Amino acid sequence: MSVEPPAVEASYLKVATCLELLLGGMVCLTSSLVLGGYIKVQSWRKPYGILVMNLLLVDVINGFIGLLHAVNIRIEGDKQLFKTIFFLQALFLWVSLITLVLLNLSRLVGIVTPFNYASIFTLHRTWSTVLVIWVSGFILCFVNRFAEFATHYAYYSVKVLFHILLNITILTLAIITYILLKRDKENQCETRRRATKTVIIVSIAYFFSYGYYCYVYIVWMIPGLPDSTDPWIRFTAVDKSSLSLAHLFLVSGSLFNGVLLGLQPSIIEAIKHLHVKEYQKQVEKRRTQQIQVMRSAERQTQQIQVMRSAERGAGKGQEQGPGQNIQMEL
Repeated sequence: MSVEPPAVEASYLKVATCLELLLGGMVCLTSSLVLGGYIKVQSWRKPYGILVMNLLLVDVINGFIGLLHAVNIRIEGDKQLFKTIFFLQALFLWVSLITLVLLNLSRLVGIVTPFNYASIFTLHRTWSTVLVIWVSGFILCFVNRFAEFATHYAYYSVKVLFHILLNITILTLAIITYILLKRDKENQCETRRRATKTVIIVSIAYFFSYGYYCYVYIVWMIPGLPDSTDPWIRFTAVDKSSLSLAHLFLVSGSLFNGVLLGLQPSIIEAIKHLHVKEYQKQVEKRRTQQIQVMRSAERQTQQIQVMRSAERGAGKGQEQGPGQNIQMEL
């Protein structure tokens, strides 16, 4: 006998939609601010920065999806709005999955072969890859939206299995990267270690937030389960409540990612100065001044050491002088 869950009342959906509206708005705001911070520090000049900015942009889309989904429930299921949500959801899932795979690969290459990292992850290759991801994502979205075969079981099951495989790949790469990072502590600078840890945590968080969506996909993939009368299956994977839970998981994951990616000291400082024009030039000017001060201090230290060495040499010469004169007289 299955234990029946509490009856899902309209009040539950109201609470869920309010949470989704709140989290969706927070995701749009947080991810937009952090994305602005990465743009401010000109992160597009580095492959890692390009991939992180791409992930933040997708999180903004996910926050917008959360807002649309909450509105859709409020107006009791407008079909055109649902199709728009489905279109954007497919785009978000595809782009975010592939971007996280690339982020983990970039960190893994940076640990395994740091000297070849710059030749493997070049700016041109990274921008080209990001463009391919978005173009392929739009193609898949249009297929899901307009193609008749997209509703067939064979296509749906292959798509679900591919998404689950990508999600498992992200977790596997994150675990391998973490193990290698622990073994290679001495050869990694603090900035790279922090960036690698951030990618690992984001990947694990995404795995769990997307895991519930995968569960819903699997239920719909198994014949007979979507029509099941089991109250737990209907509550967690079939009814409107399941979609609300799945969207809440995804939006919560996007909010966590935005906050975590924005905790970098340079990004926090850039967010504080989003209104400042030519902020990066000012930062580079301050860095140049700091380097000049450090070099000047190093030169002064070297001069002091040379002077002390000369003084010691002169003192030794004075001590040896009388002895040398006595030997010459003898």
